[in-house]
Amino acid sequence: NQVQINTSTPGLSPEDVEKQVTYPIENALSGIYGLEGTRSISRDGFSQVTVIFKDDVNIYFARQQISERLAEAKEILPPTADPKMG
Repeated sequence: NQVQINTSTPGLSPEDVEKQVTYPIENALSGIYGLEGTRSISRDGFSQVTVIFKDDVNIYFARQQISERLAEAKEILPPTADPKMG
């Protein structure tokens, strides 16, 4: 079970994307039930976080939990950042 979160942030360097987008999203998702781990990439103006859940976790439950956490995380992300679940 995996869910990807893609965020476009035009004009930010990879370092800024990592600090201002990728890390805050990963941090916001920590502690979700059934979370096995996260993987991420940060590039020019783009962040991708892959959230990996245990096999017995219902994917719809996992997506709902991510959606709720992302809504909270949007407050600390740059104004141009709009994370979307894949």
